[in-house]
Amino acid sequence: GREILCALHPTLRSSPDALEWVYTKMYRDFMEGLDANDNGIEIADQVRYKDGTSLPMRVARLNSRWNEPAGSGPTETERFE
Repeated sequence: GREILCALHPTLRSSPDALEWVYTKMYRDFMEGLDANDNGIEIADQVRYKDGTSLPMRVARLNSRWNEPAGSGPTETERFE
């Protein structure tokens, strides 16, 4: 994770505190919820994680709409590229 962040934002290499802040923020606000949803962990009882988006919602956006005429948009393969 940290290596990817540094590859995307090379300035983070020279600032370990900033890198740690970005890594923690990305994990808590994005990856934790995505991972928990993927593993079937319930958000209820007490709030266990933030759910800004879910994996099923992200995939659903890539599918064509139920009322979209055939051939009017990108193919299924093109949607997932």
